[in-house]
Amino acid sequence: MENLRHVIKINTEDHWIRVDNRYNELIKVEFIDLSTNFCIYQSSNIKTSFSVCDYQNSKKVRIYIREHFTGGIDLHVYDVIFYDDTYELIKLEKDNSFDFDGEFVLINGFAGGGTSIITKFFKSMGINAGNDSGPLILRKTHEAYGVKLWIGGLDSNLPINHHKQNFLKISKTYGFQSENVNIIKVPESHLIMDQLLQIFPNLKILSVIKKPTSYSVTTEGERFHQQSELEIYKVQYPHVEGGSIFHVDFIKFFTDFHYTNKVLKYLGWNEPIKNQGQFDFIKKQIDFNPQVLV
Repeated sequence: MENLRHVIKINTEDHWIRVDNRYNELIKVEFIDLSTNFCIYQSSNIKTSFSVCDYQNSKKVRIYIREHFTGGIDLHVYDVIFYDDTYELIKLEKDNSFDFDGEFVLINGFAGGGTSIITKFFKSMGINAGNDSGPLILRKTHEAYGVKLWIGGLDSNLPINHHKQNFLKISKTYGFQSENVNIIKVPESHLIMDQLLQIFPNLKILSVIKKPTSYSVTTEGERFHQQSELEIYKVQYPHVEGGSIFHVDFIKFFTDFHYTNKVLKYLGWNEPIKNQGQFDFIKKQIDFNPQVLV
């Protein structure tokens, strides 16, 4: 399949998918195995001539493409469905029915600073974090890939409507649920909140407040522990104009279910945790490790 700036090539004998960058402009490509929500391959946002992945036994692969060019940014999403000896390539179309006045909740915080486990907690209760944010069994990252791709293309030099039109191209990958609470996890989003509030006027912001601890099992956690107090403060306490924000105490969230219910109420979730037993069950369900509190 071909459009103005890229060409997709698929080889079923050698099991590879390739995206050719026709004009060597800035491009970001991600290949996701939809059965596991695992990123098979992602390119850097560079002027690479092509991006290729070995899909092996994957039966359904999603391709996310973000193209940067003079005067704008364009997004494309494709699904590749593999059968025994053939495949089907489907381009996801824009969702012009999406309502930007719908209520989103943004999960902010320092990468490695507790945003994944809190998002996982919300998902375990039935809150929507995006169809493409991965199954609950995953430890991290619980970020909707489509929204993440779109966020990476936000540019203050481009008009807000340009970004709205691009969001419509990935909104189907998220799957907004009008009868549910809808959250988008975007760590270190402190510098783009003004833009996001212009795009989503009813956006609520949840900012995770957590101090570095001696316990870490991820590269993001190691990076978080190396930051100065000032850098952490700037991310966790962002400047917000025209929107509401709840600064979530990480330790209280995972030790006091009455406090957790206050957070859930802010989100708009009307099914509070009933007792300590239910609270402990949820934490066990998401494999919460109390060492992160030390």
